[in-house]
Amino acid sequence: MRSASPERGLRRRLVAYSRLAVLVMMVPACAGAILVAVAVDRGLGRSPMRGWGRRTQAVSCALLLRCCAVRVERDARELPSGPMLLACNHVSWLDIIVLARFWPVRFLSKQDVARWPVIGRAATSLGTLYLERGRREASEQALVAMRDSLRAGDAVLFFPEATTSAGDRILPFRARLFQ
Repeated sequence: MRSASPERGLRRRLVAYSRLAVLVMMVPACAGAILVAVAVDRGLGRSPMRGWGRRTQAVSCALLLRCCAVRVERDARELPSGPMLLACNHVSWLDIIVLARFWPVRFLSKQDVARWPVIGRAATSLGTLYLERGRREASEQALVAMRDSLRAGDAVLFFPEATTSAGDRILPFRARLFQ
């Protein structure tokens, strides 16, 4: 077995730090581009999920995945059009970027995300639905927002475990969201 040379280890760290630096610059640039595209869509009277906002989101996610050196393999099937409710297992923060890269969905997210600088504004502008954890009536409000989105013809995606996991097992679901 070969041991890694010190130069090789240094090169790997430099590449990782370089990717991180580029990512730190790309996130606000991508979020800004999404906000501009959504403003254009609204000016044209068009839904951001069906216009430039969605296209910009998909391109931004592709760039972010490339920056993170994430290669996604998927089958050729596209998400059917029309209203649907999607429940997914949440393994990593990359899940959202991968899913948004390929699928035009409205995410259900914890309310904290809306307050995140830059990312929160972009997510909100694209129609992310929010759930304030810890409030009993919050799940009912989220269900109403999900129902309204489905009636408008949108796909809604949520993570019923409400947290990330290692992906080796299914955690208990938050039952209220399945009502």
